[in-house]
Amino acid sequence: NVILGQWSKAQVLTPGMNRLFIAALDAAGDILSATNLDLIYEAASTTAGGTLAGNTAWTSALGVIRVTNDLIVPSGLTLSVGSGVVVLLGSGVSVRAIAGGTLDVAGTEASPALFLPLNGTAAWGALDATGAGATVNLRHVETAAGAVTFNTLATGLIEDCYLHDRPSIMTANSAGLITLRRLHVKNYESTVFNSGTIVLVEDSLYEDLTAPNSDCLEIQGGPPGSIIRRCTFRRSHGNNSDAVDCNGTTGTLMESLLIHDVTDKGISMGAAGAGGLADFGMVISNCLIYRVDTGIAVKDNGTASLFDTTLSASSFGMRLYQKFATPIGGGHVTNAFNNLIWGNTVSILLSNGATVVLDYSDVQGTNWPGTGNISADPRFLNPAADDFRLGPGSPAIGAGLAGADLGVHFPVGGIPPEPARLAAGAAGTNGVQIWWQEDADNEAGFSIERSTDASTWQVVDAVGANVTNYTDSSALLAPLYFYRVRATNSSGSSRFSNIAGANRQPPVTLACGTLSRNLVWSPSNGMVVICSNVIVPANISLTLQAGTLVKLTNDASIIARAGAAIHLEGTEENRVVVQRWNAPNNWGEL
Repeated sequence: NVILGQWSKAQVLTPGMNRLFIAALDAAGDILSATNLDLIYEAASTTAGGTLAGNTAWTSALGVIRVTNDLIVPSGLTLSVGSGVVVLLGSGVSVRAIAGGTLDVAGTEASPALFLPLNGTAAWGALDATGAGATVNLRHVETAAGAVTFNTLATGLIEDCYLHDRPSIMTANSAGLITLRRLHVKNYESTVFNSGTIVLVEDSLYEDLTAPNSDCLEIQGGPPGSIIRRCTFRRSHGNNSDAVDCNGTTGTLMESLLIHDVTDKGISMGAAGAGGLADFGMVISNCLIYRVDTGIAVKDNGTASLFDTTLSASSFGMRLYQKFATPIGGGHVTNAFNNLIWGNTVSILLSNGATVVLDYSDVQGTNWPGTGNISADPRFLNPAADDFRLGPGSPAIGAGLAGADLGVHFPVGGIPPEPARLAAGAAGTNGVQIWWQEDADNEAGFSIERSTDASTWQVVDAVGANVTNYTDSSALLAPLYFYRVRATNSSGSSRFSNIAGANRQPPVTLACGTLSRNLVWSPSNGMVVICSNVIVPANISLTLQAGTLVKLTNDASIIARAGAAIHLEGTEENRVVVQRWNAPNNWGEL
């Protein structure tokens, strides 16, 4: 209803989750506004809760699983959840594996398992493991409005999962080893690992902290052995928020991290509170940190090492100071080389007896004491566009220990975010063009997939980083093609964009003059444009098959002479259409 500005579409739903992307497009096919709508078709359902009496498997054949009160997986039993299963949990309701129990969720990339709020909005509890031998394993899982928690020697493995829209989205207290790989964590306030928990985090993306005084990832009281490697931490939407915050922790390795646009510290290390234990033996290697308040902070007599790291576009590159009354003194960087600290308001700030041992590094504003240090513009390729690679002739090239380049070595960061607002349209007569918005910092390129049924997909091509459009010249005339795109890099792949569909525009056939043979025009000719009179002479026929579109320019006619024939073979469902080329003018005769 154009007058009311309302549109509608009937949509057949399949059992389980149906994800709709709804967009308003202009005449050129560009998206003006868009939204996502998740619809769950509950063709069948199973209600669950209480304590399991035996090993249990939830499959999509059971329909939607409704968990209306806490479900307990006791010692020696396993709850298995398969691909495509939709689990709806009531407000505050959890699935808990207690000592010796296992929650094992095995979705697939094409069909993840989903844990969602029962009424669509109210936060549910957690997928929880508590006690020795309790385990939560999640693979290809999406959670919304719920948490994942580990307590008291419990362990867990979480891979290829999307966790979003919950303030305290993951916590571990006195847990065992927690392994996290290729996670996308979005719209949250904290992930906290406390009191002896060892965590391995790799190839993950943490973004969009939703409240002040929150941290992307926090380790409190951690023993030696935790590793945070190849991860991206970005965007906080409130003050006093850190990317990585370590307190009272020993021997954590932070390697190949990409950190930007958080309001407080990129990496913060210090005491867990007044009188608490400081961080000791922390190692930061090959990280890029920019557009934060303080790139790296070491506080309260803690110690850290720093290698191959670039700190830029911040108030402070490094800041070492005393925060609490005890332990006494500022922090200490005991070993640092091959670093690049440039483009900050203050490069290095030391107070309360803090110290830095720095060699083979480029520090703006001073030739810092130490072996091989310089203070020279590193000639970043394009820092205004967040490209901190070294440009040609940079004095940082080869200036490091053993002839290494100073600063970060790419690639860094975790999996990229998915492309957004994918749209598709005909690229003239040359194929189908698609275009999208990209929000990635570290993609290597984009993988483009095509389908004729929006179900079975094939990779059609790949394009490089920062590319936001593609023309599929292999598209045929007849089918409606569907497309989806995802970003890729060395850590893995993003989730897919929305799906967009389009047909290849048929060609244009120009016609005029006298026919010399029998001729058939069909939809495969595309639009037939009559630019001057078409004459069908004796013993010749012209046939216009069903679905043919013919447009005639001003006063142009199609004329059959004596003994000739013109056949228009439309059907009720698929007419032959003959019309004028443009609105002001009329065509001649048939």
